[in-house]
Amino acid sequence: QTVGEEAHVRAFAKKSLAWQLPVVGWTASLLNFIFLSRNFEKDKVNISKQMKQLAQRSQYYSTRNYWLTIFPEGTRCRPDKLEESQAFAKSRGLPVFKHVLVPRMKGLLATLGEHDNTLRNSADAVIDCTFGYPLRRSGGKVRPSVQDILLGVGRRWKVHMHVRVIPMASVPREDQALQKWILGVFEEKDELLEHYKVHGCFPGETFPVEKPGIRMLVSNLMVFTVIALAVTLGCHATYSYFLSS
Repeated sequence: QTVGEEAHVRAFAKKSLAWQLPVVGWTASLLNFIFLSRNFEKDKVNISKQMKQLAQRSQYYSTRNYWLTIFPEGTRCRPDKLEESQAFAKSRGLPVFKHVLVPRMKGLLATLGEHDNTLRNSADAVIDCTFGYPLRRSGGKVRPSVQDILLGVGRRWKVHMHVRVIPMASVPREDQALQKWILGVFEEKDELLEHYKVHGCFPGETFPVEKPGIRMLVSNLMVFTVIALAVTLGCHATYSYFLSS
């Protein structure tokens, strides 16, 4: 928000969300978010195509920057998912984590691997973020949940975030080395979360984050409203065309 980059953040998401999630999904689709079908052979081509489009379109942004958000675990780290991930790791001889899931490699290899240099040529660094949630339900699930965020109007939730900047030049390019590097990053994340569990904070100096201001909230609301209206009018025009013909 401070540097005016909140409008330039893009992310990977499930393809079904593009049209099944009213307004938000439509907006994300029109803003060039990268949607995945979970079929890697199809997704690999789609990722490469959309990455090139994103890099090209970013040149027209006010800051000429873009931020691509990737969640390598692919899903929320619920207790049942963590058990499945640990069993998978044991069966494959991989590190067994206490607090994170085994990262899914294909999406990262498609964006950072040896077969496509679009992201490497247009991004300066990987910003590695690890989140700590002080509140949990009795079953171990973290709060806020999606339901908490949607229905807890006006409530503020405390979340801790550990951030480090990894220069792109230090990220391995070859696929095999990249996979080893990613597992190493997640081993470090697991250690950070173990520290958080014991001490209630991440190691190192702490900096409070400025709360979102009214400017960002109004700006985002206007963007969502305009796109929702455009989609609605487009659907209405299409329906009217087919009805008249």
